[in-house]
Amino acid sequence: MPEPDHTVHVDLGSASSDRSYVIEIGRGFLDDPDCWRAIADDRGVVVVTDDQVGPIYAHQLKQGLSHVASMTEVVLPSGERHKHLQSI
Repeated sequence: MPEPDHTVHVDLGSASSDRSYVIEIGRGFLDDPDCWRAIADDRGVVVVTDDQVGPIYAHQLKQGLSHVASMTEVVLPSGERHKHLQSI
């Protein structure tokens, strides 16, 4: 399993629920199924990308997620103005 170069802890905890999560940044995560098993093994996955990044990394990511139950890919136009829930 790849080792992260950096780890960021995001704390969105509230009184009613814990929505905290960890972001790991490093090399080798995209196509390593072991990285994704704990997160997505028995669930469906939605991959959200844009038309600039998707062609570069989507194939690798899909290989790493090939074991998941189902996968949906959403490709948005590039640019910050398209990054909102209404686009999805």
